[in-house]
Amino acid sequence: MNFRNFGFLLVLPFLASPLHAETIVKDGKPRYVEANLIPEFNTITSGQTLHFALTQDHADGWHTYWKNPGDSGETTSIEWTFPKGFQENDILYPAPDKQPTGPLMNFGFSGQTILLTSITAPESLKESIDPLLITAKVSWLACHDICVPEVKEFSFNMKVTDQGSPSNNPALFETVRKSIPALKSWQGMIEEKHQSILVKFDVGDEIKLFDGATDYFFFPEEWGIIQNATAQTASIQQNQLTIEMMRDTRALSEIKTLNGILTYRDVTGARQSVALSIPVTPTTVATENSKTDYPPVQEEKTSFVQAIFLALMGGLILNLMPCVFPVLSMKALSLVKMSEREQKHANLHGIFYTLGILSCFGGIAGLLIALQSAGQQIGWGFQLQNPIVILLLAYLLFVMALNLSGFFEIKSGSLANIGHKLASKHGYKGTFFTGVLATIVATPCTAPFMATAMGYALTQPAIISLSIFM
Repeated sequence: MNFRNFGFLLVLPFLASPLHAETIVKDGKPRYVEANLIPEFNTITSGQTLHFALTQDHADGWHTYWKNPGDSGETTSIEWTFPKGFQENDILYPAPDKQPTGPLMNFGFSGQTILLTSITAPESLKESIDPLLITAKVSWLACHDICVPEVKEFSFNMKVTDQGSPSNNPALFETVRKSIPALKSWQGMIEEKHQSILVKFDVGDEIKLFDGATDYFFFPEEWGIIQNATAQTASIQQNQLTIEMMRDTRALSEIKTLNGILTYRDVTGARQSVALSIPVTPTTVATENSKTDYPPVQEEKTSFVQAIFLALMGGLILNLMPCVFPVLSMKALSLVKMSEREQKHANLHGIFYTLGILSCFGGIAGLLIALQSAGQQIGWGFQLQNPIVILLLAYLLFVMALNLSGFFEIKSGSLANIGHKLASKHGYKGTFFTGVLATIVATPCTAPFMATAMGYALTQPAIISLSIFM
């Protein structure tokens, strides 16, 4: 074989990898999220905190996530590379928006968004002619009907000076700083009542902020404290603001401080936001039953029958999706060869192929449920969020493609017989493991109707979840 062509084939899987998703252009615009990282200054001084504005321009219908992504998703992250002694600081976010997905509620951003982050130079930094190289690898998860991880790298040559330089874009940084919710020093108290959690703030003279206000929503920075998809109620009595939210499963004792963003619409209809913080201590958490009767929060629920129906319809459509349809060819070719044989033989192969799919599906779903019960924040297709699994599957399929294309043939050896005895074998065992392989490859794909069914399944007891997944 031509080894030059073989070398091209080795790198082919990476040329189509998700890492290049941000370069896809549709109608002259990036298809998912176009990001840019802008430093406030072109130079840096000793001990200076240098701010960067991370702009994200989302394609229509796509969104990224806040620091607490909600019921699913992954927040934006930055991996810095800089000289020794530098320190990276947290990303500062504007107030997020609600991003509903079926029965789930995620927190994130769409349209045009600007985040603020920074790095701090060491005090011992000395002026130098040679600039310092600073790089940032920005990663985010862009979601619509499907989710696509995207990455973009930036590099900056920063000159070290004794005096600062003019701002690159003062209007931009003034805008982004104004968008970061200001922290209020209101005294707060948390009260757990039955299935609810009440957060109370003594707002004092700032009660006028809420004159005629509507559409309150509290976004907690910590996951698992409230049920994100349920409605919240707010009331004001004298100088006290009370927000009632449905309780989730995570214990308040697991966190030291309840931080969050309160959003509301003022009397003019403009959206406002403030940052709030309550230390979680035995003296700030009241567990006694309140004397005030609050009306129960009503939520719109998906029934088990509806979820089963949506899962079935989504599963049927899923077979026509581009990430699943080609996988079916692994068994379709062998079924064509059986067309001249007796019907019973073909039926048995179909049954074993189905059993392979269901067994693998059940195993992955069972592992998902077990890990979630242990406190892991993962969703369906979690194994394909692991780079090692992705790499192994990419090379497994690549080697299979080379074998099927006639580049080489595996004839002997114990390892070679594994493939022959499993997916490549023409017996019932081979049919079974072909179903297993098809499921592993196609697991993360989705289709219409699937989001509601999967979202419902992930919030139900194990037996119901398994029934919907199967």
